[in-house]
Amino acid sequence: YPVEAVSVMARIATEVEHDELYKRLLAAAQTEPDLTTSGAITASARSTAHLVRAAAIVTFTTSGKTTQRVARERPFTPVVCLTADQST
Repeated sequence: YPVEAVSVMARIATEVEHDELYKRLLAAAQTEPDLTTSGAITASARSTAHLVRAAAIVTFTTSGKTTQRVARERPFTPVVCLTADQST
């Protein structure tokens, strides 16, 4: 029952993501960003998206690494990846 299983997992994930305790625990577990330009930019993207209540963080990447860096920041804002490389 793959459709039903994914439906249940999506419902659980949605419920947990809206829980305030989960948000506080996730924020408390937030690690320091890498001490690099990329680390600073991705941490800033997460922070800015949260402050302005952005609908999404959009990244453009050729390898996927930019999007992975943003996702590693665990933003509450959805991350959208754009790439011209279909294999990415």
